[in-house]
Amino acid sequence: MSRNKKNITMKALRFIILIIFLSLFWVSCKTHEKISVIVIDKLTKQPIDSVFVKVSDGKKNGGDWSDNAVTGYTDSNGKFEATINIGYAFGNNHIYLGYEKKGYIYKEELNKTEGIVELEH
Repeated sequence: MSRNKKNITMKALRFIILIIFLSLFWVSCKTHEKISVIVIDKLTKQPIDSVFVKVSDGKKNGGDWSDNAVTGYTDSNGKFEATINIGYAFGNNHIYLGYEKKGYIYKEELNKTEGIVELEH
């Protein structure tokens, strides 16, 4: 093999290794975040059934919330659990949570992934 072909082959091999490394790095920048909240009535402190919950990730200041949303409803005990994949490449992402039920004021929270959530009438 000539010296030029050998140099081209080595450059191609280095490029392939770089692409593999960057791909693995990109994948490793994602994590799973577990959401576990109980939604209650602020006045009565009783759990609220069937509250629509939307969880998504995005950049806090950019308002760029991803389509990577998880939605669902609270159970009869007011409990909502989910897991969302969050990407941390190119900046720290945040978790947006929205709570909606007829007869209650819509509520939004940022980065509260566990605990009690109180809704008001």
